[in-house]
Amino acid sequence: MNRLSCLGASAFVVLLFCITSPAKGGQSCSSGSEDIAMALRTAYEHFDKELSTSMRVGPQIGLKGFLARMENYQVRISVETDQYILSFTPSKYPGGTVKGGGAEYVVKKCTYEIESVRPYM
Repeated sequence: MNRLSCLGASAFVVLLFCITSPAKGGQSCSSGSEDIAMALRTAYEHFDKELSTSMRVGPQIGLKGFLARMENYQVRISVETDQYILSFTPSKYPGGTVKGGGAEYVVKKCTYEIESVRPYM
């Protein structure tokens, strides 16, 4: 298993929007930087949408406000034979220890489809 270093969400956003769509048809199933970036984009967009529907309602103060913002998550990527494992975990919370929050995504290589999502409770 290959582990990439943890990326801050802010740096990821910059990377995310610099990526072009994958080529149709002759797409390879390699784990090059563009392929990893597409897997990140897929998981990131889904996780951000989930935060929008579950965390960004009502007052966003304290821990809830912290967990509602994507820039407060770390991203870890594992490259497997036929899939990518992407973990979103909360960064260090200045007000104390955070138990839970975030999620793990399994994304298929080649198709960039989300195979499963496991929320961290």
